[in-house]
Parts: sequence; C-alpha cells; structure tokens
Amino acid sequence: MKKTFACCIGTLLLFTIIQTGRAQITISISSPPLGDPIIMKSDTSVATAALKLDQSGALDWTFNDVLDMYEGTFQDIPMSGTPDAGNPALSGAQWASRIYQYLPAIPELGMEEDYIDFYGYNRINGGWIEEVGLNMEHPMLTGSPFVYGEAAKLYPNPLTSNAEPWLERRAFNPLVAALGMSLNGSVVDSSIVQVDAWGALTIPAGTFDCLRIKRHEFRFITALLGTIPLYDQIVETWTYVWLTKDYQVLLYVTGAGDKGESFTIADVIMRAESGMTACDPDICDPIAKPESCTLLQNHPNPFNPSTMIPYELAAPARVELNIYNIQGQLVQQLVSGVQSFGRHEVVWNGTDINGQIVPAGAYLFRLKAVPLDQSEPVIQTRKMLLTY
Repeated sequence: MKKTFACCIGTLLLFTIIQTGRAQITISISSPPLGDPIIMKSDTSVATAALKLDQSGALDWTFNDVLDMYEGTFQDIPMSGTPDAGNPALSGAQWASRIYQYLPAIPELGMEEDYIDFYGYNRINGGWIEEVGLNMEHPMLTGSPFVYGEAAKLYPNPLTSNAEPWLERRAFNPLVAALGMSLNGSVVDSSIVQVDAWGALTIPAGTFDCLRIKRHEFRFITALLGTIPLYDQIVETWTYVWLTKDYQVLLYVTGAGDKGESFTIADVIMRAESGMTACDPDICDPIAKPESCTLLQNHPNPFNPSTMIPYELAAPARVELNIYNIQGQLVQQLVSGVQSFGRHEVVWNGTDINGQIVPAGAYLFRLKAVPLDQSEPVIQTRKMLLTY
C-alpha cells in the first residue's frame, strides 16, 4: 500500500519539512529526490476561488474539484534513465524531472493528439536547486537537448517561508519542423519568483504541509524561417506552485498576464492525484506499468446502489467506458477521452444518461481503448448485477 506523507515522515532522513506553528515551513534536500511516478491530472478553465490567490501569508487550502481533461505523470529520475545519459554538455546534471503529458491536437501544424516527454535536467549547486537544460521528446521538436548558457535557479535550498524573491531565467534555441518547414528562433524566460504563502493543502491524495510559490513570467519568443522573421512575441503569465517535501509539486495553476495575479479562472491547472512518494522506497510500493489493456470485474457485484469499475491501460489511449442494458442499448457513458497508462477506477451510481435511476437487473460494461501509438484497439465487455 502507498503510505501518505503523514505516515512516512519519520522514515525519510535526508529530506525534511519543518513547521513551527503556522509561521515557518522549510523544504530542503541534500541529494537527488528520486522517486516513483506521480499521477497528475489536468484541466483548463477552472475556478480558483478555493486557492485564495488574492491572499498571502499563513493559509490553508482545500481543492478537490474534478479534473478530467487529461492525465500525465511526474517523476524525478536518475540521469542514466534519460535520453541524454552520458551527454557531456549535461555532465553537471544530477537528475532529471520527467513530465509525461498529454499534448492536444494542433491541426494548423499538422499535429495529432499525442503524449510528449519533458526532461528538466537538475542539480544541487551551493544553496540552489538549478535546471541546466531540458529535452522535449517529440517528432516536431529537433535540436534537443537545449542546454542553457546559464543555469536557471529553480529554488533556494533550503527554501523557507521568508525566502527573498529571486530571478529564474532560461534561454535556448529550439528548432521546430512543421508544415514541411524548419523554423528556428529563440526562447528566453525571465521570471520573478517568491514564496507568497504557506500552510496545509488538502487534495484527493491527502493533506500536505507546503509552500506556495508565485511566479511572474515573461517569455520572449522569436521564430525565423531561415533569416525571415515569422513571429516575435512576449507572453506574460502568472503561475502558482504548491511545493511539499523534497520539492514535490502538488498543485500548479497558471493564468494569462492580463488576468492579473489574483485571476479567478485558471488557463491550466495540474494536480497530483496519486503515487505520492514522500516516504522510503522500501516502504512505498512503486507504481507498476500494466502489461496489457484489461477491463477488470466491478466491485461489489452484485451492488446497490453504486459500484467501482477498474481497468488498466498499458499505454496512453483514447478510452470509452460505457454501460449497456441486456438488450445492448446504451444506458450511461462513464469515460470518453484520452488517459495515460496505469490503473483507473470509475464509479457507476446506477443512473442513466438522463440522471434517472435504472431498474434492477443485469447490465454490461464495455471498455474500448484505442492506443495513441496506433496499435490494435482493445474492446472488452463484462457483466454485472444491480439489485434493490
């Protein structure tokens, strides 16, 4: 069983989070914070009132809103597990933060929906956690890894509630292949970063002591076709990040610059849902990647009035999970969208697509999973019994 942050705090000796009353939280690490994958869920256009962006200082937050647009995973991994292991340009990196994230289709650029791998290459350097470069694994992005001329200062180490604001800066030159053309240019990120609040954050994965980081970012982007300017823009954003033990990201929310720092609707929001690794690997069981796409039997069965339907995906896939009556007529659609690999569970409460309670009897539930890698679709059906 995965242990929560609360039950594992005594087992991790190198990583500490200390809270004195409500006035002080400190996060620090002395070696790379390697761990198991964390399942992240994301969405867009989500209300932020519960996140208290208009307040600062000692706060508590509860954010259990349903996020169901797409899923991904986050994991701190050793350099040996990255596509740039042994690259002399990244010899100073000690570990990589890997984000495996759903990428929506962009028809204008000829891009179909897909998953993309991001690798941020990090190190502990003096009193800082620094990022020295990144890699973005996608057919349209060439020239990776992008090694910064000067390391980006992610966080002071240790990071405290009363840390002074700092400047986080990245500069690199991506090359993009789109619409049969090769586009080159530059990206420069300059952000003013500060700790603006601290306290306990309650999310579906549990309750965690954390620091909230506010980032005011300006991204300068240029794109050239050969030497011909095609694009030159400054993108401004406000971003808030909730950090807990060993600099783990619990919650990330961002809004366009013109919305102001206390924006009420987030453009993008991501939250850790499961797989939190704030305990010793000998105690925490790792998240295993399933070997196949499998629809499992619901439980309980028979059931009244609700039941849990589990299924496992061996790879990212477009998923449909539907309920049918014994005559084969559609009763309810529980899932429709792209999901990451791993185990998923969905509750059916015995209602139809109109919200009406269905009669007792036998029902069929069918999983259709179409892998994004264009391998063979999987269609599986099982039977369950509703009683009253």
